[in-house]
Amino acid sequence: MHRSRTQSWDGATELTSAAYFPHRLVPKGHAAPDFRIAAVDYGPVTIGRVSFGAELAIECEYPGAIEINFPLVGAVESRLGSAEFGAARGQATIFDADQRHDITRWTTDCEVIAVKFDAAWLREQAARGFDAGPGLQLPHQLDLRRASTADWFRLLRGLHSSGVSGGPVAPMLADAVATSFLLASLPDPDHGRGVNDRTAATVVRPVLEALAADPGRNWTALEMAEIGQVSIRRLQEAFRKTLGQTPRQKLLELRLEHARAQLRAGRGSVTEISADLGFSNPGRFAAAYRRRWGVLPSEDVPRWALQHPPGRQRLLTLQPA
Repeated sequence: MHRSRTQSWDGATELTSAAYFPHRLVPKGHAAPDFRIAAVDYGPVTIGRVSFGAELAIECEYPGAIEINFPLVGAVESRLGSAEFGAARGQATIFDADQRHDITRWTTDCEVIAVKFDAAWLREQAARGFDAGPGLQLPHQLDLRRASTADWFRLLRGLHSSGVSGGPVAPMLADAVATSFLLASLPDPDHGRGVNDRTAATVVRPVLEALAADPGRNWTALEMAEIGQVSIRRLQEAFRKTLGQTPRQKLLELRLEHARAQLRAGRGSVTEISADLGFSNPGRFAAAYRRRWGVLPSEDVPRWALQHPPGRQRLLTLQPA
């Protein structure tokens, strides 16, 4: 995670532009800012927690990027053409790419979770995974009272709190953020029709086989949907209908089952096995393992393996995400 702080307007402009895109900050009054940003970068997706500590307006055209601001405290008011929007805690405003959408008031106490998507990348994700047309139509605002938006916000908070940034898991995390956002913001053209039980089983079977064959791979929702030959929305629906889980929840379950089998067979250290199975953080792996099995991973390692640790054995065939 990248953290920065400054008490100058020039510094705030430079840091904001570096993390997101060029802005013009317009202070309202003579108070100096107390600008703070903590951001994680997943390539085409950035999640940041941003505050200015002073009231201001922001002029921007969001070149090549889509931004969504969730106020945690305070409020953000904005104007798009003749339309005016306000967002406080529990709401979010979507600023679409390459159009003038000014923030007319950012309150002194305002702190936001700000998500930036590379616009071309997100449109491709929407076209391939959601059958969206070339002109991606997004709403101007989101409401956390909707379950899908609340799910996305929890994902954002969790990823930001974890501080995981970059590395081999970045494409998978970027995909997870984009998928959750598109599920929350795009209408379902087949709402009410969905998939029947037989179709759901047909979709799920080849995806499960692929996940079980290579659980350590950093699978994206788009890759899984393409194996099932459906959109991401229908993939999610098929998994819930058949297994009562999302594809990612099932993947976690498979990884933990493989981990336990390998640990009990003494086929590697906890660190080696967790890394082979796609866990970037050993602490988070240990917590997930304990929730699933009721013991820590180290407690499942046989005594003989602790006394005579084997050489590193990579039993999984890993493929690039």
